[in-house]
This record gives sequence, structure tokens and C-alpha cells, in this order.
Amino acid sequence: MTPTRQGASMAVFQNGSILLVRRARPPLAGLWSLPGGKIESGENATEAACREVLEETGIIARIIGQLGHNTIEHEEIRYVLDVFYGRPHSGALQPGDDADRACWVRLEDLQNYHLTAGVEDLILAAAALMPDNGKQA
Repeated sequence: MTPTRQGASMAVFQNGSILLVRRARPPLAGLWSLPGGKIESGENATEAACREVLEETGIIARIIGQLGHNTIEHEEIRYVLDVFYGRPHSGALQPGDDADRACWVRLEDLQNYHLTAGVEDLILAAAALMPDNGKQA
């Protein structure tokens, strides 16, 4: 039986761009993705998503809504992530935790990044749910 790990991630939009991180550690080292990670003991998925954004990017984000779930199968482990979307509130962009890079990427430039499986579709779906399609700060 494949072990399952529960986690959360967030699509954070600002001025037509999405906040992405490049993973520094296995199993997804070198791939770009949404900030996110496992849900810690005692926290819920929304708390985990906000904490992970802060730890991996230095940005304090506010959740606007929930997109749904993303399942990633990798090396005999299944990751089930609650995926949220929102905006930055404050903070200074700086990679941390298990991200070696963090940056704002224009939505039209996503194809230039080696993204984790399915994340581009999630980003575009979340942008469509934003009141202004992710174009305002």
C-alpha cells in the first residue's frame, strides 16, 4: 500500500504573476512549484498553507478561497495537498526552508519553468477564480 502524506499549498497572485518556489530537496529537487508542504500536528490545512508560504518565500499571504486537492505520486509516496489561492499581505521575498529560489512569475511565462506535475493547470484554474484573474495586488 502506498503511504499518503497530507499537505497544503497556495497559489499567491500579484499583478498578473504567481509566486513560485524551486524545490531544493528530494523528492522534487530542481522543480518549480507552488509554496507548500506537510500539515504539522495541531494545524489545519489553511494554517499549513500560510505557514509554508511564509517559510518558503518570506511572504505573508491571505487566503481568498480553496481550489481543491492535488495528488502527486512520487517514489512510492502519495502526497494529497489542499490547494488554496490568495494574495500577498506583507513580507519580503526571500527563499527559505526547502526552497532554493522564490520568485514572481508572469502567468504567460509559466511554460519557461520546469514545473511539478499538474501545477500549471492548478495555477490557471486558481487565476480564473480570482476576482480580477490574479492581475491586481
